[in-house]
Amino acid sequence: MNNNELKIIVDTLRALPQETEWIEFKTSNFKPDEAGEYISALANSACLHDKPTGYLVFGIAGKSHAVVGTSFEPRIVKVGNEEIENWLAHLLSPRVDFRIHECDYAGRHVVVFKIDASHHIPVKFKGEAFIRVGSYKKKLKDYPEKERKIWLKAETEDWSAQICEGASLEDLDPLAIEKARVNYKSKFPEKTQDVDQWDDITFLNKAKVTIKDNITRTAILLLGRTESEHYISPADAKIRWVLKDARGNDKDYHIESCPLLLAVDRIYAKIRNLKYRYI
Repeated sequence: MNNNELKIIVDTLRALPQETEWIEFKTSNFKPDEAGEYISALANSACLHDKPTGYLVFGIAGKSHAVVGTSFEPRIVKVGNEEIENWLAHLLSPRVDFRIHECDYAGRHVVVFKIDASHHIPVKFKGEAFIRVGSYKKKLKDYPEKERKIWLKAETEDWSAQICEGASLEDLDPLAIEKARVNYKSKFPEKTQDVDQWDDITFLNKAKVTIKDNITRTAILLLGRTESEHYISPADAKIRWVLKDARGNDKDYHIESCPLLLAVDRIYAKIRNLKYRYI
């Protein structure tokens, strides 16, 4: 994101009312733990307000929205030996995507945290979930009605049908698409000739895996390349096979990720029923 794009975002945020629960302006020095709590609070509040993104902005006054600047430089801040962005990410559960941007705004240094909204599961920092109530950061457990609304959003939205912004046909595994074609023709043998004539995106549209040429979360789960799993973050798509001995101890294990359409066969190949001879 370039400097002009960030300026437009800051302009838009400053024009909003003072008590906007999915935005926090800070003038104080950066404190790692406090930033983690705000990421949790803003991700959860953005979810409640049906906003795709929450913002934590350093260098803007909270009440007046005046530009004051900040001495916070995220590129050089570390906690222990770990960069601040990685340190924060490891302590958030479930993982929520956020990015830290810097810009020169009205001659002042401004830092913008762009935070994805939580999806159906409250985001926690160090095991504690937070929420914004007016202009204050509070523990979510003290507001059960707000926590309930976050969980209930899972019942009103079809998560799997959501479009993955930026994803394309290149993010899908060709072998998985071919496997899907075979399965489709097996289920609808009368359409075999048609299927052979369709290009990939036409086939995926007909199979209702994509929507109007757009890649859905279903498409990523079933057919996505392993490196495309970030499109469904913070969800974690894994199938795990474990072999245990008679005492319940793990002897072997194997983990598969996207594309799950191929992963199922790979996991199935690991399963075996051993024959025992008793002498």
